[in-house]
Amino acid sequence: MGSRMMHYVIGRTLAKRYHFSDSFLLGAIAPDVQKNMAVPKDVSHFIERDEHGFGDIKLQRFAQQYQRYWDDEFVQGYYCHLIADEVWLQGPINQQARQWPFGSIERDQYVDQHYQDFHSFNAILRDHFQLTPPTFTYQLDYPIQEIEPRFLPALVQDLVADFKDQQQPLKVLTEKQVFDYLDKSIAAYEQTL
Repeated sequence: MGSRMMHYVIGRTLAKRYHFSDSFLLGAIAPDVQKNMAVPKDVSHFIERDEHGFGDIKLQRFAQQYQRYWDDEFVQGYYCHLIADEVWLQGPINQQARQWPFGSIERDQYVDQHYQDFHSFNAILRDHFQLTPPTFTYQLDYPIQEIEPRFLPALVQDLVADFKDQQQPLKVLTEKQVFDYLDKSIAAYEQTL
C-alpha cells in the first residue's frame, strides 16, 4: 500500500483542489496510525483476507458503517486513504508481490525492497511537490472507532520524519508507477464526490 508521504500528497492535492480543511488531510493519513497503536493493519484499513492471505479493502463496509458521519472531512479523508490503498492493492505494483506466496524468500525480498524505495520516494515527492512538513490541530475525538486519536500526533511525527529522507537508487518501484498510482488514487476519490 502507499506510503505516508504518498497519502499526504493525495490528500493535499485533493484538499487544495476542493478547499478541504486540514481535518481531511489528517484523515488521509490516519489509517496508518495502526502502526503507532501496535495493532494489525487489517482493522484500521477494513481489510478482509482470502485463504491465501491476500487482502482487499472493504470500502462499502466503511461507507455503510460511517454513513451518518459522511459530511465529516476527517471521515472523507480516511475514506480517501482507503480508496488509495485499494488502488494500490489492485494495481501492478502489488500484483508483482502476489506472484509469490506469503513467507517466500522472493516475496519477502521484494516487499523489503519496495519499502526501501518508499524512503527514496519520500524525497522525490517532497521535492517534486515542494512539500513542507504538516502541522495539525488535534481534536479529542474522531468518529472512526478503529483508531485511537491519542496516537495521531505520533503518526504525524513519523510523517514529519519522512521529510528528512534522501533519495537513493530505486530497487523495484519506478517514478512512473508511483505517479500513475497518485493520479489514479486522486481520480478514484473524485469519482465519489
